Amino acid sequence: MTDAGGEWPVRSPDGGSIGFIPDRSLYRQVYLMDADGGNVIRLAVTSTVVSSLAWSPDGTRIAFAADSMGSSAESIESHIYIVEVPEELR
Repeated sequence: MTDAGGEWPVRSPDGGSIGFIPDRSLYRQVYLMDADGGNVIRLAVTSTVVSSLAWSPDGTRIAFAADSMGSSAESIESHIYIVEVPEELR
């Protein structure tokens, strides 16, 4: 996908942008880029493992799951975050 590689690429509803999690980030960042590979920007940074990107139907927001260790060693807590997509990438 890019020189850095990436996971979970998800195309926007209009096909003009792609959301992805770059391999180099240790799965803690969310990036967006134009469908042609240009205009790459970092959309979000977390302190936990990020997965499962999804666009809103109107393309104005992107949601992702972030998992962290829970209160005990056997538990994992999952959280869903929703971030506004910048105008230039809608």
